[in-house]
Amino acid sequence: MNTKDFFNAVAETWDSHEPCTREQIQSFLFSCGLQGNKRTLDLGCGTGVISDILLQAGCAVTALDLSEKMIEAAKKKHAGKDIRFVCGDFYEFAENGFEQVVLFNAYPHFLDRAAFVKKLASVLSEGGTFLIAHNIGREALSRHHSGVRDISRELLPVLEESKDFSSSFTILSARETENSYLIRGQRK
Repeated sequence: MNTKDFFNAVAETWDSHEPCTREQIQSFLFSCGLQGNKRTLDLGCGTGVISDILLQAGCAVTALDLSEKMIEAAKKKHAGKDIRFVCGDFYEFAENGFEQVVLFNAYPHFLDRAAFVKKLASVLSEGGTFLIAHNIGREALSRHHSGVRDISRELLPVLEESKDFSSSFTILSARETENSYLIRGQRK
């Protein structure tokens, strides 16, 4: 099964698997360096778990996901809100000029790290930032993804993983705990 088919298959029940409340996710993201009032790409948005958090922080939000069913669920959940949902492949996404790109619990599904870094740099404006944030630690994340290795990869220790970004980004923060994993960088 490919990534798109997998997420289409689980979209209907996706939100029922999130153990944290909206308030807990919001607090976590801001503690990781999320910024308000930015033109923001919610990358791998799924059902829009953080799209409304970004919107309420004053961001102009474009939410992108590969799965049509995830985008349908997100549009339904956030009907009437000023969030632009786009179904498409990030590597083929033609927009740029974003001031911030946020990936919440989605990074391991971008299998080609070098291509990801190159594309990320192309969608961000000069000085723009990215935030990769997981509210689960690397070991727990690896166990969680053990049955879906064809559509996800194991993350390296955060300092090692962040080295891939050094050609195009200044790393502002890279840390991991038992309960979190985050890399935040700024485009050079």
